[in-house]
Amino acid sequence: VGSQPGASLWTYRTMAASLEERKEACGGFELDVSASRFNICKCGRPKSAHVLSSCTAATTPELQGKLRSRSLNIDSPRTTAKKAVCADFRRDLSGTSFDTCVCGFPKGAHTSAGSTSSSSPLTKGAGRELAVKLNSPRRPPVRRARKTFAELGDVEVRAIAALLDTFLPPLTEAEAFVLLSSLAIIQEDDDVDGIGGGGGEKKNSLDEAIRQGGATPEAVKLVKEAIESVPEAGELATALRLLDSRVGTLLLTGGGLGVFKSFTRSRTATREQMLLGMASSWVPFRRKAFHGLKRICLGAVVSYSSPHRTVAGIFEDDDTTTAKSKDPFDWSPYLTDTKAKALDPPDVIVVGSGCGGGVVAFYLAAAGYDVLVIEKGDAVNPKDYAPEEAEALKTLYERGGLLATKDGSVGILAGSCLGGGSTVNWACSLRTPKAVQREWAAELDFCRPVLGRISSKFDEALDAVCVRIGVQSDKVKHSPPNGALLKGCAALKVPVDVAPQNLLDGRDDPKKTFRIAYGDPYSNKQSVGATYLREACVHHGAKILAATEVLKVVRDDSSGRAAGVKLTDGTLIRAKKKAVVVAAGSIHSPCVLRRSDVPNANVGRHLRLHPVTPIGATFSKSPYTPFMIGRGPPMTTVARRFSYDEEPYGAVVEVPHCGLSLAMAAMPWLGGLRAKENLLKARSMGAFIILQRDRGEGGTVDWDSNTKEPVVHYSLDSRDAASMRGTLKLAAKILKAAGADAVQSFHLADPAEDPEECEKRPIKSNNTVSLLSAHQMGTCRMGSNPRTSVVDDEGQSWELPGLWVADASLFPTSSGVNPMLTTMALATIVAENLKKHLQKDRHDDHHLRIQRWNTQVRRNTRRRIAFLLFKAALLLVVVALVVVAFVGQWRRPACPQPGGTSSFGKKRRDGLRLSFPFIPSRK
Repeated sequence: VGSQPGASLWTYRTMAASLEERKEACGGFELDVSASRFNICKCGRPKSAHVLSSCTAATTPELQGKLRSRSLNIDSPRTTAKKAVCADFRRDLSGTSFDTCVCGFPKGAHTSAGSTSSSSPLTKGAGRELAVKLNSPRRPPVRRARKTFAELGDVEVRAIAALLDTFLPPLTEAEAFVLLSSLAIIQEDDDVDGIGGGGGEKKNSLDEAIRQGGATPEAVKLVKEAIESVPEAGELATALRLLDSRVGTLLLTGGGLGVFKSFTRSRTATREQMLLGMASSWVPFRRKAFHGLKRICLGAVVSYSSPHRTVAGIFEDDDTTTAKSKDPFDWSPYLTDTKAKALDPPDVIVVGSGCGGGVVAFYLAAAGYDVLVIEKGDAVNPKDYAPEEAEALKTLYERGGLLATKDGSVGILAGSCLGGGSTVNWACSLRTPKAVQREWAAELDFCRPVLGRISSKFDEALDAVCVRIGVQSDKVKHSPPNGALLKGCAALKVPVDVAPQNLLDGRDDPKKTFRIAYGDPYSNKQSVGATYLREACVHHGAKILAATEVLKVVRDDSSGRAAGVKLTDGTLIRAKKKAVVVAAGSIHSPCVLRRSDVPNANVGRHLRLHPVTPIGATFSKSPYTPFMIGRGPPMTTVARRFSYDEEPYGAVVEVPHCGLSLAMAAMPWLGGLRAKENLLKARSMGAFIILQRDRGEGGTVDWDSNTKEPVVHYSLDSRDAASMRGTLKLAAKILKAAGADAVQSFHLADPAEDPEECEKRPIKSNNTVSLLSAHQMGTCRMGSNPRTSVVDDEGQSWELPGLWVADASLFPTSSGVNPMLTTMALATIVAENLKKHLQKDRHDDHHLRIQRWNTQVRRNTRRRIAFLLFKAALLLVVVALVVVAFVGQWRRPACPQPGGTSSFGKKRRDGLRLSFPFIPSRK
């Protein structure tokens, strides 16, 4: 067994006697084969062959690395030019199974391009870590074009400046002194990142920063660009124009009647009262306008290196040690474009590179298939992740972090970059609860235990994912807010668990965990981009088409199968194996299927969001201060009132990654001075979130053909709201037990400050309380019945053969925990099923799927015709009623006037006359 070609390293190590025998058999083995990812020695033989065979590879320094494969002569004319331009070619490219040099160039590039990769002894034998040399030429980063839905003029910009100076008003020197004195900031001597103590220079900087108003040129520009880049730009522009007029101010804010001035021309105190009136208004569109403008303005004003971040004590400093530890990996050698000659039709097309698409791409590429991954987001190298929240939100999040439901009541955070949500999530790696698996087992066979075993196929997939991304809970270090959750739960005897993390090291290093929600530049977090997707590209030849959006999946009319995809620019890319995997996330996957005319009524329905409402607290006299908002491992603990068996659709208490921008956008705004206080208290604040496993079916995702963007509708179920209120009360008690001085719910107009009040305050999706969502699930759900699901239990579309779905949209119901592991496990199962279909070329049930497509198309056509006829009939009825009501009827005059004239003063004629009921007579 050990001498079989291609045997794995694990097999060889179990068969070999010792390392000394290997060294004696091959002098080059120790240099080049000891690493686990190298399977071929310099002599060209597999590792396992050295057990029984000797090696004749030269081991002198001059000849080290000359031979890597017997099948390719490196002295042939074909390779002479390549050897001349790249010193590493002989050492690292002569093997037939390796297509990329350490300099980052593919083999073919060495005939025309030079390599500057080092050939020092330090790099010899380490040559398969591809594209790590920073001094070699690189393709520029791929960035998507900025979408603009409206152009804002001077009137709108003037209103934006007025709003910013109202949300964070400028203060006089006396006002700033009173504010700092009241909060005892000046007397403190804790030098935390240069805030509080540490000398008069820092105090003066703090004084200057606290006096600064919100309407800085950078903040105005950021707000303007943010509004222009969202599909609701037209509505927001109208609201801004209304604020610049007297009548518009009265209509939008309900204020300004006494002074009859526009919002932009009113005093700061008057503007503040107008905004507070909008927050508590009973008119829905006023609350929606306030919530949207507050979220954009307060989120933008603290998202860059502004004086307001200085007030909060947050800096984006990189010392030399931290900068050197950044991951140097470069995506550019593996990127392609539609104009590249090397873009041959792939075997399989994967739409999306997140927790689903990246996993599927790895397994298919490892099986030998040519895989093309198409990603809508940007291809950003780890070392290039932006340190500022403003740029990170813009490049890594959907709509710059401003995605929300149609009514604006629920803010939605979704990744839009290479690696998808795994690039920006909080490293919390929770397995799918057994109660949820039992619920899904009614529809999905792989969730049922294997005969004679306790575990199921789904458990095995979860195990494989956990091993690959390094999930563990043994060495987890808790941040101060997580420590507060542990202490409060211990005092109240509330069950609390340690949340496993997929972090390698630096679990207690604030600088290495601070940015994991904005891209981890150190690759400390083992995201899909750092594991599955990177391996698929580096070791198995997968290619990435970044900053490119798929319009639809193309159907082959002759075979009835999915033949490829069509991009938004009109480019058609065909798949040779007629297999397309849609893994664009629960927001965009249903839109791709709708644009592809997949005739399934369940597409875009059954949206689950795991609605979240935060609760904040201040710890001034506690061992946990300073909290340093946003620092440390974000989510390492999970608490809940009941077990999943007792309350399968309950809520859990977790600790969020409180970036200052997201925190200020979600906090209640109770006035400009209170907002300044929140900034000063940010370093001693902590926050919990109440995450609800929602059971409601009211969520849908539609496609807006005008804006070319998805539209999300969601209504919070009353049962979920009741569960959230009870858990909010529990979270307030935990904070109090942990030593919090004050707690505050995130009700926008009247936040609760007592545990009992938290339970009494209503939680509704009507812009009266901050509701957020970072988990979107279920819009293309998997099942055993085509009437209630979009794909079967293998992941293939019921109606379109060759179309597969592999992301969180497969969930039959919400998972109840952070869905990363669940999504990756489902993607693993879908990839295995797809490989079986491709290997066996199975087409057994394709005729049934095609027949189902045709039946559904005919049924939908009949429904559309019936609906059009109904509309036409309804229109005819309305027209008839209008004719009867406004034209009148023919009748004789009841009583003619004396003298033989009619009431109109004309001589009456025999017969009928037309009477108009709405025209009065002269009499």
